[in-house]
Amino acid sequence: MKKSTDKNNMRLYKNHRTHAFACALLAVCATQGIGAEYHVSVTGSDASDGSKSAPLKTISAAAAKAHSGNTNTVQEGIKTLTYKELGDAELEMKIHYPPDWKSDGKKLPAIVLFFGGGWHAGDITQFRITAPFLAERGMIVVTPEYRTIQKHGVTPVQCLADAKSAMRYVYKNAAALGIDASRIAAGGISAGGHLAAATAFSKGFDDPADDLQVNCKPSALALIVPVIDNGPGGFAHDQVKAYWEAFSPMHNIGPNPPPALFLVGDLDKYIPVATAHQFKAEMEKHGGRCDLKIYEKADHAFNFSPTGFKATHQDMDDFFVSLGYLKTKETP
Repeated sequence: MKKSTDKNNMRLYKNHRTHAFACALLAVCATQGIGAEYHVSVTGSDASDGSKSAPLKTISAAAAKAHSGNTNTVQEGIKTLTYKELGDAELEMKIHYPPDWKSDGKKLPAIVLFFGGGWHAGDITQFRITAPFLAERGMIVVTPEYRTIQKHGVTPVQCLADAKSAMRYVYKNAAALGIDASRIAAGGISAGGHLAAATAFSKGFDDPADDLQVNCKPSALALIVPVIDNGPGGFAHDQVKAYWEAFSPMHNIGPNPPPALFLVGDLDKYIPVATAHQFKAEMEKHGGRCDLKIYEKADHAFNFSPTGFKATHQDMDDFFVSLGYLKTKETP
């Protein structure tokens, strides 16, 4: 049974994940106006502090299987609901619950995860492994859709507006969803990391239909190879040149920012290590915390390899344990 489960997991990793991120990376390259060069170079890299990433529990294929069903349904611990309606379009989010979650039980910490793809493409299946992992550890995981350039003909402004709408929906409905409203984190990959950080730092870019009295700022950030700098020389500056000063998270960090985890590879061509260090310095200058992890021999796509998943999952786990969102993992 164990071998069969491992084979199923490897199939999920190699086939679905690699294909999903390859499409997203092509979109990133299109944003930058360069050709795509996709490869995963992580081969057991360590975190920047030299500590080994401990092997994590294998997630079964059944637990990792994403539910694709009707609005407001629950199956295998995953609820699907519509959080935003835009004319003929509806934006959904999936809510992944811990295995022992009870609707009348204790309110739990949550994280809202935004997919990557240069605002051009991508979808929530990028979290098909990470969402069940964090849910099994005890967090409620929310994976919202948002409009993308290729599918909906929008700009990054609307992408951010949708992200803020998603955060507001979770805050407004926290009690009904079983979520502790004081512990709602946000995270994301690449451009999804930008959206997560921008909900915390970038003022404006709100949907006119949103109730601005409802909070959209996360209590913590878990950022994987995030687009954090849209200034001159930063990611997609030409695309957002007209509004970059308000749009770029790096340039809008205010006093007492939420604690952040920043994960990046030393071979990332899109998010330089120097940018990560600059973000950490800006966070600390404003009285915040930023745990920076730099992975050796790792490119922009490292998180989508089995080794990359294990390393980033462990660092996310450690981060949320340190904040008191998760309990320390018991040693078998």
